[in-house]
Amino acid sequence: MTAPVSAVRRWIGRTVVLAALLLGARGAEAQINVSGNPPTLRIQSATIPGGQLAPATDNTTTYTIFVFSWGRGNQKNIVAQLNAPMPAGTTLSVMLEAPQTGTSTGLVPLSTTAQNVITGMTIAIATKAITYQFQATPAAGVIPPQSRTVTFTVVSGA
Repeated sequence: MTAPVSAVRRWIGRTVVLAALLLGARGAEAQINVSGNPPTLRIQSATIPGGQLAPATDNTTTYTIFVFSWGRGNQKNIVAQLNAPMPAGTTLSVMLEAPQTGTSTGLVPLSTTAQNVITGMTIAIATKAITYQFQATPAAGVIPPQSRTVTFTVVSGA
């Protein structure tokens, strides 16, 4: 018994549409968006007069992650890096709250080299918090206002 030609065409048409949808989704298997910029981080005081400076912290921004990565060994990581080095005696660190299938690496000091901030994501659709922390040693002295750009990128994991 053979299927009518119209049924075969519908089946082939559905298969082609499904394949196109899957291939189209593959190009967008990971996206990250950040809600905005944190306010200026200023260190105002020392924890003990003449001692270590209190870090400035902000957690008012968020990131939204969409990851759809099937198969073993196909995990995704989020990396972060600065556009320029920090001034001597200062550190800018970042911590991303982990989505349901990832692991946060905690508070990570940033540099111009990409650093893992989330590892092991497979499927994730979430909006999570970003925490920035700016630290300085007394030796840093007074630093004129500056800015740095932190770039978050979704990459293939190990």
